[in-house]
Amino acid sequence: MKKKTTLTLDLDDSMPDFDDYAFLLFGSTTPSYVFVDDLNRLYGLQLNRAADMELQQSLWPMFTYRDTLTRLNYYLIERPAASTSAAWPAGHKMLVLRGEVAEETADAIHNEFSTARPPADPTDLLAAEHYAQLENFLAAFTITRRIDPTAEATADISRKAQKEQADLTSLLTDIVDYIDMNRI
Repeated sequence: MKKKTTLTLDLDDSMPDFDDYAFLLFGSTTPSYVFVDDLNRLYGLQLNRAADMELQQSLWPMFTYRDTLTRLNYYLIERPAASTSAAWPAGHKMLVLRGEVAEETADAIHNEFSTARPPADPTDLLAAEHYAQLENFLAAFTITRRIDPTAEATADISRKAQKEQADLTSLLTDIVDYIDMNRI
C-alpha cells in the first residue's frame, strides 16, 4: 500500500527574503563618484558604475562589484533628490552586500566608522593609509547606520519612526527584487 504524502507550499509575501543580504546606510552627500573612489581605496574594492535602477519613478545611481574571493556582491546605491523616501535622505548612499559573509562584512565596516580607534603605527604603511582614509571619511561627517529590514518595529518608537521604518523596508524590498530580477 502506497502512503500518500501531501506537501503544502506556503507563499508568504508579507516578508521578502533578505537571506544573505546586509544593508549599511552612509550618511554622506559627497558626490557618488568621489564617495565610491574613496570607498574603493579604503576597502580595496572595485565598485564600478552600473546602469541606474528605476525605482519610484526615479533613476537611482548604482555601482557594483563582485569579490570572487569572498563570493560577496557589493551594490552602492545613491538616493536621488526626486525620490520620496523620508527614511533615506537624498544624496545618502546605501551599501547593499549579498553573500554568505554579508552580515559580518557590513558589521566590520559599520564598526570601523562608529568606533574610535587609536592612530595606526606609522611604520605600517598600509594601516597608516587606511587610517588616514577613514579619518577623511569621518572628517566629511560620514556616518553609518546598519539597517535590519527583518527587525520588528518596537512599540516604544513614534508613529513617524514606525512609518519611516516600514517605508525603508518596502524600499529595500524593491531594491532586492530589482537586483534579483535583473540578475545583477
